[in-house]
Amino acid sequence: MRLILATLLLWCSAAFAAPSPMLSLFRDGQHLVPAAAIASAEAQNLGEIIEFIAEINDGKLVYRFTLVDPHSRNQSELTLDGVDGKVLDNHTRKLAKDASPLALALMLQQRQQRFSMLTQLALVHNNGYLQQAELDQDLGISYLELKVLDENGSHKLAYDIEHQRQLPLLKWD
Repeated sequence: MRLILATLLLWCSAAFAAPSPMLSLFRDGQHLVPAAAIASAEAQNLGEIIEFIAEINDGKLVYRFTLVDPHSRNQSELTLDGVDGKVLDNHTRKLAKDASPLALALMLQQRQQRFSMLTQLALVHNNGYLQQAELDQDLGISYLELKVLDENGSHKLAYDIEHQRQLPLLKWD
């Protein structure tokens, strides 16, 4: 009985110690890390990034972006390959003049800030990898909400764009 319990305990601890599949891909040296994928998306010159998602589809790492050009009012949904940054998909649509993504992209341009710079500032004291990030504005605060992946799993952060500091995350039912 003790042998069975010891084996079960060892198996459970090994299962919890194993890194997530996404974390393994970020670290394997054969895939773009999120910061490189963000730089690649910015180089496409489709507008300001307002949303970023790293995900695994059919066993392959892909990066999804929402970019907004405030001058043309175009919103592009861009998907990049996680290995080489090649564009896998790109759809563009026109936004209404009062669309909130438009205001967020315009705010970035007026502040002369880039999404890549904001994510670097937000993660300066964090050793994890960016899994998801989205610009938002609520209660008069413009912020970047981030989901970060490390050895301990995923956790969320919020970063105040104007004051360039981390915000406490509010929780409610």
